[in-house]
Amino acid sequence: MELKEKQIKILEVAVELFKEKGYMGSSVRDLATKLNIKAASLYAHIRSKEEILEWICFWCCS
Repeated sequence: MELKEKQIKILEVAVELFKEKGYMGSSVRDLATKLNIKAASLYAHIRSKEEILEWICFWCCS
């Protein structure tokens, strides 16, 4: 799985957010706020919060 630079940044911030608030307690809006972008802009780089979880699973296991 090859991620772009921006996607790697999203992944890193998401990991911290999920540690802090848990996966279920985190929203795409929370993630966008931490990245200092609008939630709508985040969707240019991801399909869903579930996709980020997939990235984490593949990233940690590779």
